[in-house]
Amino acid sequence: MIMDQHGTVGAAAVDTHGNLAAATSTGGVARKLPGRIGDSAILGAGIYADRRGAASATGEGEAIMKAALCRATIDDLRRRAPAEAAAIAIRRLHAQTGGEAGIVTVDALGRFGFAHNAAAMEIATFHPADGIHHRLAPTLDHDV
Repeated sequence: MIMDQHGTVGAAAVDTHGNLAAATSTGGVARKLPGRIGDSAILGAGIYADRRGAASATGEGEAIMKAALCRATIDDLRRRAPAEAAAIAIRRLHAQTGGEAGIVTVDALGRFGFAHNAAAMEIATFHPADGIHHRLAPTLDHDV
């Protein structure tokens, strides 16, 4: 079966020692030139990790790059928990660019956050004691 659907898979992780990592894999954007570099490969845009947290984003790459979405989210972890930082970042992205995106993030303490303003975003989490949990993430409204 041939499918004309593309999708992005993002991950943000922390281990038992507080080490953080992020990864983003994209199926690309339909009808774009082959070899186009999107946000997934750009540190700070579609992927970012430092000692405070890790983040991975998906959505409209040009908007994600303009907003430096993942870097902005991780920078905000100085003042906020991951869930709040993710929600604020998505609202800022929409206010600045009109774009749609989703983001997952985790901090060094293992607190997880996500937000999106796209039509749909699926979330899966794993914890050694709790196992895997999968769900459809609720969509944010566009009000700041």
